[in-house]
Amino acid sequence: MCTGYLGEVIEACFGRGESFGLKLYYSKEKIPLGTAGALKNAAAYVDGTFLVLNGDTLIAIELSSFLSFHRQKTGLATLALALTEQPGSCGQVVVDQEARIVAFLEKSHTSLSGQLVNAGLYLMEPKILVHIPAQQCSSLELEIFPRLARRLELFAFSVDTSFIDIGTPENYLRAQNEIGRFCERTLRNLLPQEVNTERSYEKNGSIFGSGRNSN
Repeated sequence: MCTGYLGEVIEACFGRGESFGLKLYYSKEKIPLGTAGALKNAAAYVDGTFLVLNGDTLIAIELSSFLSFHRQKTGLATLALALTEQPGSCGQVVVDQEARIVAFLEKSHTSLSGQLVNAGLYLMEPKILVHIPAQQCSSLELEIFPRLARRLELFAFSVDTSFIDIGTPENYLRAQNEIGRFCERTLRNLLPQEVNTERSYEKNGSIFGSGRNSN
């Protein structure tokens, strides 16, 4: 996990990941490095095809299909594209008929809702790190990706769903609601039929379910 400002708060919360069935490692920035520089800083933890996910992105995606597509295309990176209701706040991507990315229109461009945009989720090959300068602040979206698109090294995997960029209080609330609905659907599949998922259940301090308990 790449961390920077207040990274110690994240590390204190998640630790080494044992409570979540994970093994977490932290790549800490001493100075702000941007989305590309932070990735270069974590190069020691990369030993094969790897997944990159923005920490403020919420999206549902079938990872096995994403990986299969990436391996089939054999590019340096494959970007997940998703629908958004707020296109002006996200980077648009221009794709050819072979799903190869040919250009980026970043957040300053006006666009229509429902268009596919960069969802902040990538599958990458280790060789992409060669194109990122070490110990310098640099941006995947504004510097590295446009350069690699001109070299025809990037591909796009379109996801038939929307995503949430959790960068505003409004979108943070939307994300919480989406996670709540996901947990409720999951409970409905996992719990015995006689358990009422219209009620709320608490586990490890988290509330699952609709919250419509009666007093």
